[in-house]
Amino acid sequence: MSNASDRAGRSYWDRVWTEHGDAQLPDPRTLTHVERSFAALFETVLCDLPPSASFLEIGCANSIWLPHFARRFGFRITGLDYSEIGCAQTRAAYEAAGLDAEIVCADAFSPPGQLLESFDVVFTLGVVEHFDDTVGALDAFARFLRPGGLLLTVIPNLRGANGLVQRIVNPRVLRMHVPLTARQFRAAHVRAELTDVRVRYLVPSNFGVLNLNELDPAALSTRVKEVIVRNLGRASRLIWTLDRVVSLPATRAFAGYLVAVATKRSSSHPD
Repeated sequence: MSNASDRAGRSYWDRVWTEHGDAQLPDPRTLTHVERSFAALFETVLCDLPPSASFLEIGCANSIWLPHFARRFGFRITGLDYSEIGCAQTRAAYEAAGLDAEIVCADAFSPPGQLLESFDVVFTLGVVEHFDDTVGALDAFARFLRPGGLLLTVIPNLRGANGLVQRIVNPRVLRMHVPLTARQFRAAHVRAELTDVRVRYLVPSNFGVLNLNELDPAALSTRVKEVIVRNLGRASRLIWTLDRVVSLPATRAFAGYLVAVATKRSSSHPD
């Protein structure tokens, strides 16, 4: 995904995955509240697809979800990413876990031709918001879908409290993102000529998306910011505890994520 509108860039992700180290797949028995919320979303969205469905995750480096889609739904899974380091770590983790997955190291904007119109589902998590041209990114990702295929797009909600705090603690990282409201996110999918677009906020709070990457770890200001982010993370965990009891709403002001589910037009669909 080395398109000129890429606000983060391959070198940034190479540094992130180098610092992150080898990919570690979570124990399915100890998923966090956020991970369980995602798992519940996937159950709702994907439950009607057959086990033979083909599934692509774009931006798959260190993904914990491709194994879930293979094991829970039986999908034939493929991952695509442009970071060679991230791809190598992901392959190693999946091989160690005995997971049969094809990991392709390539640019989603100029991919191997055999991947186009090859998948029943295309999934991205934390990818689309890094491109100035949201519509162009969605259109590029939809090219991997067969007609009638499903595009499942997740981005962090940076139009509320998360974006405000991110601007304070690490504005450089915020500038790598295009903050979108639910209305803007839906409109971008429609302009990309996707149909049956459904958009919702997910998880009532998740300050865990705040990012302190590439700050000077020795600086006093960084240590102060780490304390702030750590305490906000604790606040989110308290909210998750309450959410498990009373099912709190996910709102624009505080939700952790925005989710869009859309369908690629079938070849017989009228213009």
